[in-house]
Amino acid sequence: MSSAAYRWIRRLARFATFTPEEQRALEEVSATTRRCAISDDLVKAGETADRVFVILEGLACRHKLLSDGRRQIVAYLFPGDMGDPRQVLQSRVDYSMCVLWPTEVATLTLSSIQRLERFANVSPRPLRERGWG
Repeated sequence: MSSAAYRWIRRLARFATFTPEEQRALEEVSATTRRCAISDDLVKAGETADRVFVILEGLACRHKLLSDGRRQIVAYLFPGDMGDPRQVLQSRVDYSMCVLWPTEVATLTLSSIQRLERFANVSPRPLRERGWG
């Protein structure tokens, strides 16, 4: 497992203990990463809500554009933080995300999230209790 993905899994593990199978699934869905430069947009308001970003290294923010063109930052995302997995239930995102410091991100697609949610139906400690869903 990459040390960057380990930070995210370690952060989730502060709230619950994962079985080896659950940890392996988390490792696999966060295995594909990309590097982003300062000012790169991860997502823009109005785009299709078909993915969730996990910040593995660096710093990003979620923001809304104001009518006068300024940015209102609504959240900072540090290593181990992720976007709201419920956003994929919407047709479009209503905020933007951009990189504030060189960042490595993992992208969770709808199928990745659904794979993780399967544990909610078979695990004695559902992922919903861990903040998923």
